[in-house]
Amino acid sequence: MHPSNEELQTSQEELQSVNEELNTLNAELSKKVDELELLYGDLQNFFQSTQIATVFLDRESRIARFTPAATAVFRLADGDVGRPLSDFAARFDAQDVPQEVTRVLETLVPVERTIGLADEKRSFLMRMNPYRTPSNVIAGVVVSFIDVTKLKETEAALRRAVEERERAERALREADQRKDAFLAVLSHELRNPLAPIRSSLHVIEHVPAGAAAAATAHEIIARQVGHLARLVDDLLDVTRIANGKLQVERRPLD
Repeated sequence: MHPSNEELQTSQEELQSVNEELNTLNAELSKKVDELELLYGDLQNFFQSTQIATVFLDRESRIARFTPAATAVFRLADGDVGRPLSDFAARFDAQDVPQEVTRVLETLVPVERTIGLADEKRSFLMRMNPYRTPSNVIAGVVVSFIDVTKLKETEAALRRAVEERERAERALREADQRKDAFLAVLSHELRNPLAPIRSSLHVIEHVPAGAAAAATAHEIIARQVGHLARLVDDLLDVTRIANGKLQVERRPLD
């Protein structure tokens, strides 16, 4: 029995509909491919241009790929793909880095710490994170190294500056204490001559001018005034020293 014209027409319409759906699906797939290609290009450019040294490890802690920055820092080459990270542990000043990779795989807890290079004065902030695929499968570990050498140097310089300031503050407090002690001694030394001067003046006021007691009183006053003058000169010398105005006269002595 031959199919009728209506059945043929219906089949043709169905085929045409399926063809249109396939064309639409093909256009959508082509669009997705273009988007994926653009995204892949973005990732490739980011991967090549990032200054962060990053190493991708598989579940066996073998190197899967790495950024160009890691090439410069850890002297990696294309032939190092597939080698275990433990082969490069000697580059770090901490030998437990491979064990930490294993710990991240087992616990899925990220690790962050500061490490240095064994043969260079450089410091890095190391971050380890589980590598998750889009389907949330743990495929390995991503290890990134951010150069913090300048930050560490700045922190060390800041610590030195703080320590220097603390030393200066201590020296200032000690100098202030010495000044207070000096003023206390000076006040006592300046007061000592006043008593004999006062007593001698009392004697002069109550004895005749030519009396021996008056002459002795004059000698006492002269001697104590000379002592006061020397104390004042010493005080002026201290002031000159503090102000950097003291002049030293050099001459030979026996």
